[in-house]
Formats: sequence, structure tokens, C-alpha cells
Amino acid sequence: MKRIKAIAEVYGQKAVKNNRAVKCGKEVVTAWAVIGFETFEDLKRHISIRDIEALYDSGI
Repeated sequence: MKRIKAIAEVYGQKAVKNNRAVKCGKEVVTAWAVIGFETFEDLKRHISIRDIEALYDSGI
């Protein structure tokens, strides 16, 4: 599974509440969300895929 697809799959408040995680290679991608952006598509409209990946990696 491509990393960005895994990051998108575990995005959102529902994923966070359910503590969702998927394996991508040797990495386990865990649930995350950004306040004010309900879906991954909403987030993608405002920032680039590269920036989304950097945001996920930052852990903020």
C-alpha cells in the first residue's frame, strides 16, 4: 500500500475514536485528524499531498 493512501485511510475523527491503524511496509500508520477539516478530501483541497505527509510526520 502506498504511504499516502495509508495516511488517507486512517484520517478523521472517526478513525481517531476507533484508534485505527494500517500497516504500510514496515511502518504502522496510525489515526490522525486536523481540526477544521472533516475529511481527507477537505484537507487535500487546501494543502498539497507533500505537505499533508509532512504534517502527518510532524505528529502535531
